[in-house]
Amino acid sequence: MELVKDSTVRLNNCDYSLVWTARPIQSGKKNHQLLPINLPIDSIPLQARNSLKIFVNDARTLFSKHNRGIKEYTFFEKKIAESFGN
Repeated sequence: MELVKDSTVRLNNCDYSLVWTARPIQSGKKNHQLLPINLPIDSIPLQARNSLKIFVNDARTLFSKHNRGIKEYTFFEKKIAESFGN
């Protein structure tokens, strides 16, 4: 996010990153894990992949409908969506 300050303060540039929460039952870990949605697919526990796919599809559908001029920022080159065939 970039703010510009002149006579008024305004948002000049903004991106978002989708982050998914893997619950302990899905991740096999003791605590919840926050995972960037484009983490390489082999880094995501098998039990969590379908839930992640649903979240990604639903979030992107919602954001593409309502966001104006705000792009998705990704952390990794290999996107999970590509692994799911999107």
